[in-house]
Amino acid sequence: MMTKPAAVKFALTALMALSTTLLLSACHTRAVSQDVPKDKAAVTESDKSVATPEEITQEECGCGCGKPADTCGCGWNGAAQEAEPTVAGVNFDESELQALYQSGKKTELKARAGEIFAQIDAFESSYAGNPETHTYLASLIGRKGFIQHEYLADYKGAVKSYNRVLERYCGNGEDCLYMRADSAEGALNAGNKKDAIKRAQLVLNTVEPEFKNAPIMHFIIWLANGKESVKSVRKSIDAVPQQTKFTWAFNGTRRATLPRLGKTKRAQATCFIDYFEADERDEAKLDVCLKKAR
Repeated sequence: MMTKPAAVKFALTALMALSTTLLLSACHTRAVSQDVPKDKAAVTESDKSVATPEEITQEECGCGCGKPADTCGCGWNGAAQEAEPTVAGVNFDESELQALYQSGKKTELKARAGEIFAQIDAFESSYAGNPETHTYLASLIGRKGFIQHEYLADYKGAVKSYNRVLERYCGNGEDCLYMRADSAEGALNAGNKKDAIKRAQLVLNTVEPEFKNAPIMHFIIWLANGKESVKSVRKSIDAVPQQTKFTWAFNGTRRATLPRLGKTKRAQATCFIDYFEADERDEAKLDVCLKKAR
């Protein structure tokens, strides 16, 4: 599953795109706070909530209107009104869900997640008809899918959320590519091997071999008994530049798919998962592990 830092970047990018679009149309808006780090590999617990719009700066308004800020009408000159928010974002702290999950409070976790989902559904009901909100909606429903998969072990529900995004709100950008990859793992853990293979192959058909998640897709196809082997998955790793780090977490796969595998394949799969989740790449350690797992 795409790690949370990457998903937070997705949500931030969506909010920025939404705010920029509204800014270009009428400068009486607010843009997203840019305090959340964009690096997929660096994020704090406090950064994991979906951001709410903050007031834009005078410079941003000037750029968005294509003329000096004092003639922009954004609310900074004497004649203009105070800027008003155009869209109220959905705000929640994902670290709260993580804490409930880690403490084993399943009832409280399900209830809190249900409240968040209700907010997301209400936002979609209000703004689905406005194309300018679709990128933001993609991020919100994508987060819903992540919560369903990672915290609730609701793999079918997660796939349903990802499908909703991909069918209604998503384009062909990198963020949507990550969501397609997430949906492949979701389908695998839901027990739908053919669908998992189809989704993973679709990602592979779209990217170059050096794409950081290409080996993950080869791995998912192998887990689903597709036309992959330990050798081909291992070879796909070598195609990714050595300086590229993998940022995938296989929590759902460890819970749902590994127990269904035979002893040897489960040991081999664990070798790959430990490698992909490690802070540093170590192909030599992976090779030793795979050799022992035969």
